[in-house]
Amino acid sequence: MDEELKYVSNNNQLFSVREVKLVEGKSNNVRLLEVNNGSGLYFEINPDRGFDIPSLRYKGINFGYLSPCGNASPQYFDDKGLGFLKNFTVGFLTTCGLKTIGSPSTLNGKDYALHGNISNTPADNYYYRYDKDDNGTYVELNAIVYDSGIFEDKLKLERKIKCYYKSNKIIIDDIVTNESFNKAIHNILYHINIGYPLLSADSLMYIESNEVTARTKRAEDLFDLYNVIEEAQDEYEEACYYHKLKTNDKGEAVTGVFNPKLNMGVAIKIDCSTLEYLVEWKLMKKKDYVLGLEPSSNLIDGLADLENKGLLKYLESQENVKYHIEIEVIEDKSEYDRIFNS
Repeated sequence: MDEELKYVSNNNQLFSVREVKLVEGKSNNVRLLEVNNGSGLYFEINPDRGFDIPSLRYKGINFGYLSPCGNASPQYFDDKGLGFLKNFTVGFLTTCGLKTIGSPSTLNGKDYALHGNISNTPADNYYYRYDKDDNGTYVELNAIVYDSGIFEDKLKLERKIKCYYKSNKIIIDDIVTNESFNKAIHNILYHINIGYPLLSADSLMYIESNEVTARTKRAEDLFDLYNVIEEAQDEYEEACYYHKLKTNDKGEAVTGVFNPKLNMGVAIKIDCSTLEYLVEWKLMKKKDYVLGLEPSSNLIDGLADLENKGLLKYLESQENVKYHIEIEVIEDKSEYDRIFNS
């Protein structure tokens, strides 16, 4: 980038972050940070909703899935039962947790709704900065999001999203800390969603697993198709699978989607030391056409189910846990082979 600076008087001509405010419908007053890194990579971060990523595009091609709710304000959040769906943007990334993920449940007399509260909580202390290291110039976007309250557990999410100039990679580093003086239940799920046109019946899904388990009877019936992207259908009941991914010697795994017709794809690299599961969510229905490839710290059938299975996870007082995910855009088949077949 340094060599190019002699051609511009405003660095935003090359590499920019722009804060905007939406004004229409349920999106009114929602803030977005729009990142353009000079490679054709464009993504948004929503400070009003968990510092998540509602949109990812590359050279104008959409990679995520946007629900009918759009970029709805958190004021429309309903924390009862399945009320989460009423303003579920879906988007490219929705973070779920920090206590409960997945199905609503009741544990020790307390009700926990679908996917928790964190994705409907505005970020505190968010900021971005430009810097450079041996790999070049980058922008780093930081925020703190709290999942806490009086008489409640006190969990803090510190999120750092990093992107280099003209790189096709987004790096997400999260730290979750239990700030209370009692142990606290903690679960997290990164609801990463692939949509049209990257997702189509032409697309290839890459998942290399040591173990695959159907979550429901419906998923079991479709087990032979768990790694096949189908055409959009009039009727399609969602199918969900749990994967234990094959990892390298660093404990990392990769999954993703590649569309040969577009010659584009996306790879998701996961640190499986703390994100033990990949949840695959297939919804191949007309108008609701989406594939979720969701790194998760636990199963998603509710806290009561986890307790029954002896899988409840806790953070002790002042304990923290780190999560690391890398999102990389693939631009041609050689890149696909390098990432998925190496």
